[in-house]
Amino acid sequence: AMAHSSGEAARLELLCDGRDAGEVQEVTVMLRGIACKLKQEDLKAMLDGMGLRGMFSSVYVPCTIVQRSNLGYAFVRFRHVEYARQCHRLCHGRPMGCASPDKVCEVVPARRQGRGAFAAKRHGRKGD
Repeated sequence: AMAHSSGEAARLELLCDGRDAGEVQEVTVMLRGIACKLKQEDLKAMLDGMGLRGMFSSVYVPCTIVQRSNLGYAFVRFRHVEYARQCHRLCHGRPMGCASPDKVCEVVPARRQGRGAFAAKRHGRKGD
């Protein structure tokens, strides 16, 4: 693991604080530094191939309209915080579809958590 990953892992841990341990709580993470050519289906396939199949409920890859490329980041909503931790272990500090080994993925907790914020981004409306 890379040296700077411990702070982000700690931020993922903070998402658990104050939650009922028995409660299944979805957690959204942001993947920064993904290849700009990656589309939503590509990223889903990559995550599935890493062993995360069935652990996330949705993937959102914001794209530019004109250039048909993504903005270099994506949001993934995991079904449980443990699955988000697993994504961090598998993806953080590794290239995600990039030719350049210098460009590596960062896995960080999304600023907004919860179904509403994610849906608003996807569908351009508030709430769901």
